[in-house]
Amino acid sequence: MTQPNQEPKHESICQEAHRIQGGDRQQDYGSPKQNFEDIAHVWTSYLQVKRAGHPPVDAVDVAHMMILMKIVRNNHKPKRDNAVDIAGYAQCLAKIQGFDK
Repeated sequence: MTQPNQEPKHESICQEAHRIQGGDRQQDYGSPKQNFEDIAHVWTSYLQVKRAGHPPVDAVDVAHMMILMKIVRNNHKPKRDNAVDIAGYAQCLAKIQGFDK
């Protein structure tokens, strides 16, 4: 029997991402939509100084950029965690866009 917060054996990357994203991450950071909107607000403020006149960053942009960040990290050092996080961010993106409740 698996203990709480312990990774089950033979869990796929998508299963692990679903378990993490729907469990501790959501409890720690709130809903993906609200969390990514908050990140978008902060990124927009920061980027306005860097690239005046461009439209603000939104929650979908945050999801895309977080996936891109994990791709860059994985290019530097391939790790299972990167694939799990990419799947988790894709799941967040689906929730933000209303494809997955």
